[in-house]
Amino acid sequence: MLQNIRDNAQGLIAKFLVAFIAIGFVFFGVDFLGVTKTPPKAEVNGIEITDAEFRAALERQKAQIAARMGSAFDPEQFQDDQLAKPVLESLVQQALLSNVAESMGLAAPKNLIDAMILQETVFQENGVFSENRFRNILANAGMTPASYRSALASDIRQQHLLSGVALSEFSDKAHLGTLVQLLRQERDVRYITLSQDAFLQGITLTNEELLSYYEQHPNDFFSDEEVSIEYVEMKKSDFYPEIPETQIRARYEQEYADYQGSKEYHAAHILLETNEGTSVEQATQKLETLRERMAAGESFEALAASYSQDPSSARSGGDVGYSAGDVFPEAFEQALQSLQVGQVSAPVVTESGVHLVKLLDTRAKAAPEYVEVRDRLELALQQQAAENTFVEKIDELADQTFTAPDLASAAGILGLTVQKADLKKNTLQQGPLANALVRAAAFNPELIGSGNNSQVLELDDGRVMVIRVTAHRPAALIPFDQVQEDVRAQAVIAKANEQMQATAAKLRDQLLAGGDVETVALAAGYPWQVQLAANRFDGKLPPAIQAKAFAVPAPAGSQRIIEIVDASIREVVVMEVSGIRDGSLDRMPAMEASGLQQFAASEQAQVLLSLWRDKLKQDADIQYH
Repeated sequence: MLQNIRDNAQGLIAKFLVAFIAIGFVFFGVDFLGVTKTPPKAEVNGIEITDAEFRAALERQKAQIAARMGSAFDPEQFQDDQLAKPVLESLVQQALLSNVAESMGLAAPKNLIDAMILQETVFQENGVFSENRFRNILANAGMTPASYRSALASDIRQQHLLSGVALSEFSDKAHLGTLVQLLRQERDVRYITLSQDAFLQGITLTNEELLSYYEQHPNDFFSDEEVSIEYVEMKKSDFYPEIPETQIRARYEQEYADYQGSKEYHAAHILLETNEGTSVEQATQKLETLRERMAAGESFEALAASYSQDPSSARSGGDVGYSAGDVFPEAFEQALQSLQVGQVSAPVVTESGVHLVKLLDTRAKAAPEYVEVRDRLELALQQQAAENTFVEKIDELADQTFTAPDLASAAGILGLTVQKADLKKNTLQQGPLANALVRAAAFNPELIGSGNNSQVLELDDGRVMVIRVTAHRPAALIPFDQVQEDVRAQAVIAKANEQMQATAAKLRDQLLAGGDVETVALAAGYPWQVQLAANRFDGKLPPAIQAKAFAVPAPAGSQRIIEIVDASIREVVVMEVSGIRDGSLDRMPAMEASGLQQFAASEQAQVLLSLWRDKLKQDADIQYH
């Protein structure tokens, strides 16, 4: 058959078909053959947010969460479907801001991008920028230096835009005065404390009272819905082959071949920026003067510390680290590579300004030692080798379990083990059984009712599972005699709280009738406390009392406000608020007033930014796919 195809491919019909397909590609693209590209996730004013961009952002978000949480990170708690919406909304917001920034002509200067990269500590080794580390970190994040610089430039433009909007807001003195009156207001607070423990003693309940409580609170005594499941699990790692050492070594040689024979140049510089006040000619002339002073014996490092306008490198004698030819601007790199160690270049003009470049040292571009990367290379080769087998086995698992009456037959064919577990709907599990897909399938009414096997559940990139519900125990009211002691414990606490609230109401009524806190408390035998001139921030009052004390309306003149406050689940207080004194801007230290004004402006700016973002989104043409 193959020979017939080869023979016929030389004929007129075959040539006509080739021409027909070629014309279709020209006019209709790959869709001509029914192959469509992945649709974008969204379009913002006609600009697509591609699926690839969305996936990359999703992975970056998960990586950032993992970095923040460290060993506490559980990937099962951060599934793609949970993160998808906020990640996509973030990309939409970035697209909106990018559109505005571009329309306003905002720019990200190349020298600023260079400086940010060089100053980023994550790219440094022993305090000096390392190109190897820079490239390796980006590669692990799925980025290139060019894509990273582009993303950084976009971030800078957006930050300029947001800063401009925020700085357009200000806080006037009248607004600040009102803010000080409220924030620095003082109130005298007195309160009587009632503790639950004092009311628990001596409470006895009859069986009739317990049964009445049980009947009035049935939801407190329901069992958790529960299922028993069987499941088989398959992992990609089960199919990792042994990789010969020679193959791992060959992969090492392939990946790091470009390190051979290349050189890195250790650079220092003195930079003079060019702007409206300093021309290229003026900067060049000043640098020539510095060269003359070097020739007369002054050190490059001392002059860099005194004159360089690159603050980050000036502190270290102008040292900007190593480059293999693609870290600094092209003219800078050319000058650097033309020098001998210890030599200083003539003035070099770049977008950043004018430089004197000094070559401090050179070294062979060092590849990582084989032992450092061997395990990573072996794992990559194992994953690559197992991919096709794993996909085939997933398909086979799906075929074997689709109509099977159990999991045992599929497990036998595929060499898997049928495992068993009990799951409670409102109780978290450990490991793969905590996965949201597993729990959703286990409590799916259709799966429970049919007795069928689930579809293949892809828990992550390297693990799949099929489950089967073997028993279902719906939530149900537990018989009274089985939970009588639980009923007693809850009913006693409820009775104590009821008595405590009734007592608090009596004490409140006595205070409202004109009694003072100290006299009423002593007569009733409860502890009382007073905090004069309390403010919102001194922390001298318990949090619940402080919050309530400054939430109630200010009493006029010598009047009092009396309130019952649930200070905690075990305490109730009867509180009196009096003696209100407003804060005053005139009585505030100047530094504190300035800080408060900045805070007020910042808060107003955040409100303005939020409203502006909402308006941008409202006016935009946004299509979600």
